[in-house]
Amino acid sequence: MTVATMTGAISDAELRSWTPEQRAALARRLARLGTTSAASPAGRPRRRVVLFATTAALCLGLLVWASRLAANLPSRYVTGHWDVAWVGFDLMIAAGLAATGLAVWRGSLAAPGIALATSVMLVCDAWFDVSTANGTADLVTSLLSAALVELPLAACGIALAYRLKVAGADGGVRR
Repeated sequence: MTVATMTGAISDAELRSWTPEQRAALARRLARLGTTSAASPAGRPRRRVVLFATTAALCLGLLVWASRLAANLPSRYVTGHWDVAWVGFDLMIAAGLAATGLAVWRGSLAAPGIALATSVMLVCDAWFDVSTANGTADLVTSLLSAALVELPLAACGIALAYRLKVAGADGGVRR
C-alpha cells in the first residue's frame, strides 16, 4: 500500500507541491518518530546510560593521562623520521580529501563521516604545525597556513558533513 492510497495520508501530489524545506522538516519529524516509537528496544535507555558512563570514564582517564604526560614529558625531544611522519600525515589528509570528493560525487552514505574525519585531520594538522613551529618564521608560516587554509577547509568539511547528514547523502542533488 502506498502513502497516496492510505486514508488520511498525504498524497504524492501534495508532497510534490511542498517546498524542499517543508519536505525536509517532515523527514526530520518522521526520523524522530522512528527513534522514539513503541517498537524501539526496551534496552535503548540503558544502552545510553552505559555509553555515557563509558565515555565519561574514558574522558576522565584521558585527562589523568594528559596530566601525567604534562608533568613527565620533556619540552624538547629529538626523533628520527620526522619527515616521514609529516609527509605521511599530509598524504593521509590528501587521501581524505580525495575520498570525500569521491564519496560526495557517488552519493555515498559514508560521505558525511569521511568529510568529518578529514576535517578532524585538518584541525590536528593545524594544531601540530603551530605547536611544533621552530622559530618566528616557522610560527608565522604555520599560523598563516592554519588560519587561511587548514581551519577554513576543516570548517567547510564540517559544514559539508552536516549538510549531507541533514539533506541525505546526495546533498539534495537530483540526478
